[in-house]
Amino acid sequence: MRGILRDALPEVEAVDATAEELPFEDGSVDAITVAAAFHWFDVPRALDEFARVLSPGGGLGLAWNRRDPSVQIHRELDELVVRSGAAPSRLRGFDVYRYFPHGAFGPLEEAEFTQEQRFDPDGLVERMLSISFVALLADDEREELLARVRAIGERHGSPIAFPYRAEVFVAAKAPSRNRGA
Repeated sequence: MRGILRDALPEVEAVDATAEELPFEDGSVDAITVAAAFHWFDVPRALDEFARVLSPGGGLGLAWNRRDPSVQIHRELDELVVRSGAAPSRLRGFDVYRYFPHGAFGPLEEAEFTQEQRFDPDGLVERMLSISFVALLADDEREELLARVRAIGERHGSPIAFPYRAEVFVAAKAPSRNRGA
C-alpha cells in the first residue's frame, strides 16, 4: 500500500512504522485515521501510542465496512469463510467499544452509512480475494474457496447487489491536565 501511495502522491511522505510504534514526537500529530485495519492492531498498545503522538484535542478517526447480515449472499459468504477456517476468530464480532472509554480520549462517537456495490460473479471473486485473510490462504485452499464464491455468485446472477454498512467512529484526545495548577 505504501508503494501505491508513493506512486499516486509522490509529494506525500510515507513512513515505515506500525500503529504500536510511531516515529513521531509526543503531541506532534493533529489527526490519525485508520480504515479497515484497526482490528489487526494490538489495540490497547495502538491506542496508547495514538494518545502519545496526538496533540491535545487531536482527532482519531476509524472507519470500516461491515457486510449486512440480513442479506442472503452475505450470510452465505460468511458461512463459507468461517467454515473454511479462513477468517481469524478475532475478526468475528470485532467490537470497537471493547476498547472505549479509553482514558486518553473523549467519548467515542459513531455514524453509520449504507452503500452498495454491484458485481458479476468474477467481480465477487475479486472482492473476496481482496480480503487479507483470504489472499493469505495457501494456493490450493484459496482456489477452492474462490471456486465456491464463484458458484455462489453464479447462483445469485448478475448484477449481484452487495450492500454494506460503513461504520465511522471519532474521538478527540482529551486535553492535558495542568498538574501545576
